[in-house]
Amino acid sequence: MGRALEALARMTYEEKLNFRGALPRLGLYSGPGGRGSQAPPPKTSGITVFPHEHVLAATWDKALAARVGKAIGEEFAGRGTAFPMININRTWHWGRMADTFGEDPYLTAEMVVPEISAIQNEHVPAILKHYLANNQEIDRRTVDERIPERALHEIYFYAWKQAVERSKIAGVFCAYNGVNGNFSCVNPELLGTLRSWGFDGFVFPEPVSDSVAAVKAGSDLLAPNVIDANVKSGKLDASVVDVIALHLLVPYFRLGVFDVPPAPADSKASTPEHRKIAEEVAEQGAVLLKNSGSVLPLKGVHSIALIGDDAGKNASMQMTTSNVPNDNPSLPVDAIPARAGSGVKVTYVPGPTALSPLPEMQTESTLTPTATGRYRFSLTSSGTARLFVAGNLVSSVFKSDSAITAIGGANLIANKPVEVKVEYTNRGRGANPRVGIQMADFDVSVVKEADVAIVFAGERAGESMDRTSLALNGDLDYVIETVAAANPRTVVVLNTAGPVAMPWIDKVSAVIWAGHPGGFDGSSIAALLFGDANPSGKLPITFPANEQQGPATRPDEYPGDGKVVNFTENLLIGYRWYDAKNQTPLFPFGHGLSYTTFNYSDLKVDPSGVRLKVANTGTREGAEVVQLYVGHPAAAGEPPQQLKGFEKVWLKPGESKTISITLNRQSLAIWDDVAHAEKIVPGPYTVNVGSSSRDIRLKGSFTIR
Repeated sequence: MGRALEALARMTYEEKLNFRGALPRLGLYSGPGGRGSQAPPPKTSGITVFPHEHVLAATWDKALAARVGKAIGEEFAGRGTAFPMININRTWHWGRMADTFGEDPYLTAEMVVPEISAIQNEHVPAILKHYLANNQEIDRRTVDERIPERALHEIYFYAWKQAVERSKIAGVFCAYNGVNGNFSCVNPELLGTLRSWGFDGFVFPEPVSDSVAAVKAGSDLLAPNVIDANVKSGKLDASVVDVIALHLLVPYFRLGVFDVPPAPADSKASTPEHRKIAEEVAEQGAVLLKNSGSVLPLKGVHSIALIGDDAGKNASMQMTTSNVPNDNPSLPVDAIPARAGSGVKVTYVPGPTALSPLPEMQTESTLTPTATGRYRFSLTSSGTARLFVAGNLVSSVFKSDSAITAIGGANLIANKPVEVKVEYTNRGRGANPRVGIQMADFDVSVVKEADVAIVFAGERAGESMDRTSLALNGDLDYVIETVAAANPRTVVVLNTAGPVAMPWIDKVSAVIWAGHPGGFDGSSIAALLFGDANPSGKLPITFPANEQQGPATRPDEYPGDGKVVNFTENLLIGYRWYDAKNQTPLFPFGHGLSYTTFNYSDLKVDPSGVRLKVANTGTREGAEVVQLYVGHPAAAGEPPQQLKGFEKVWLKPGESKTISITLNRQSLAIWDDVAHAEKIVPGPYTVNVGSSSRDIRLKGSFTIR
């Protein structure tokens, strides 16, 4: 604080007003700036393309999160700032779930705290986003989210509070949406809560309509000319200029940002060690969902059919809104044949695209097919648009601020005319609707002849776009079913932001969820397929069996009416809902298979934590994520069980280790919305230890008096 106040005293009014982290006159340099958790500063190449945060979350490896943070910090040192994101995945619709750590606040906190701490240890400010409860893209600029007080504190505040108290984050990016009656960036109660936790940094607002209200509420980095005009008109006191500058100076001095010389704007930051870490995250974050008949790892195969546009140059390595240049990415179409070797014939069938616009046709017309078969239609549009073929809804876009492409299919008969019709309502940026068409059939003869077929299925998701369906985009379900019918030894690799419907799940042998794995998509998945790496990822999100499962299924709960969204599920986010409502998901929170097996034994429990023995009872070295779920006394009114600890343990075949998981008393506290304070409820607590939220291996209890 002392150096910050000294610098402030030496600054002129104009310097304070325009200060955004650098002031050469006083020797204060902060680098040219950056945007995004792995995004490069302007004009900078050679940045490591790390997997998105949802893949890091799926590793359940706190030490690995710290290594990622250190690598990001090293690449950004002297260059700019990093923007991790910790919004909770409330619904499968959310387009940005790849950018965050899943549905559980405890897992989110335990993964992001070491990452942020490591980033900032390298003198790089971390600006955490989006405060608060940015859980949907539809109407995000207009909706007021009505969140019960208890859920606000136990679910949505939790990771933020941990990040402030344990990582001393430098800054916060507040959200567009409102919370309980006031938009986040002009919400004095919401922003005041940050300061009550000891936050000493700056608040970076989204665009606001009332700049005076934003500054008075606690937002800092508004346009200097706007602040100046309001000061000179008397709407703001001149002291706000000092306060805003100080909110930047304090964390920048605390982190030693000004002690690091700025890096050249065109310097390369990536290193072999960083790339190795990124590949390790992609391997450990991939989740083996199913493996019937131990078809994986691949062994004794002489031919492989590789199917899917997502395996090639259009691979879904990143979200659409990521702006990280991906130099020389590792693609599955290259990495799998290279790993298989010359003795294995690998044939690539791109199949129909599920992500890109198809050859354009008229938006409204009568189509007369020249051949009988499966046809695919693309709809590229912003706003709200629906494409009908022969009266049937084929694809749709809903309230998108930017142009996106949705693809669907239809079976048509030769020489039988059908109507192609688009309904469209303009909204936001982007172009008017464009419709494309293509024959969907592809040659499956190579699939029948192969020892194993591997289908890659991806999606494009990101900012300004929510998902309207749990189904895979385009005709990917049709492609997977067709391949599985031709070859029972079919493996599906999913490069999706989150859960998808799997109507084909009983027809394929194996499924791997790889998320958006960054620049090492191909090499990481090849290592997993051939057993060079043993899957150890666990789902950070629940995969529903259908669109009616889980919370927020009513229109007033999601997406709302454009003005209000009701969080009527209260505390029942994610697996909490499934447990409380006795719903069986497709795959539960924490689920993930391995090429080896693990045994749990010798559980010992007390209020400070648990001890147990974990043994590798299989034939391969591997890692198990031991998950600790706690159930509160009935009087607490909490969900049936909640994650309160986890530990990832690596074991060789036949090896066993005794591990301890500490119970943080603060994590057991509930929010009393009568007293408006945290409290510990006395009584009996249940302890469930297992391999997922639904695979409980050991049980115990303890009592707090």
